[in-house]
Amino acid sequence: MCPSCNTRRMVETAAHLTDHVFPRLPVRQWVLSVPKRLRYFMQRDRAVLGMVLRIFLRVIAQSLQTHCRCGAAGQGDPAHRRSGLGKTPSPHPPLRLQPEPTFTGPLNWYRNLDRNWELMTQFKDAKIQVPTVFISGERDPVRFQTKRNFDELPLNVPKLTKTVLIPECGHWTQQEKPAQVNAALLEFLRVVTAAT
Repeated sequence: MCPSCNTRRMVETAAHLTDHVFPRLPVRQWVLSVPKRLRYFMQRDRAVLGMVLRIFLRVIAQSLQTHCRCGAAGQGDPAHRRSGLGKTPSPHPPLRLQPEPTFTGPLNWYRNLDRNWELMTQFKDAKIQVPTVFISGERDPVRFQTKRNFDELPLNVPKLTKTVLIPECGHWTQQEKPAQVNAALLEFLRVVTAAT
């Protein structure tokens, strides 16, 4: 998750749903990615937005009905179908959705983004004065969005020991290339400890 306006709105919506809307039960998260050209129309035309959301919800409902083993679709109320309970016991176990991994830590960063920005103003011209290694994916879009910061690393991080750009890697370096990230960190720790 990068701090663009659209991503921030998405994260705030997800945080609101997680904190205030969804019950404290296992929840399956569905993500809708929309091409940029369609986003333009969805923002300006409520009918297009409604149509896209109806299609999305219909596909989710069809998927759940297809994979639900708790009786025939359409029997009883939704609670009946979810629980598998009713007048006639179902031979199938009730539908159980496993909880998805949560993004509490990253979400909290974006929930508090404005306050973080305010708190960091006192460090506006500060330099990082400890030994540092910079590790990034060669294809990380954030590195290109903040090219000036990347180019000024040696000025702002005087004790930068090394810059590691991992080939064929995007923004989520530790998930995409864990072996390379670990190797770079271990090498950095060897260099730092040898120097002390």
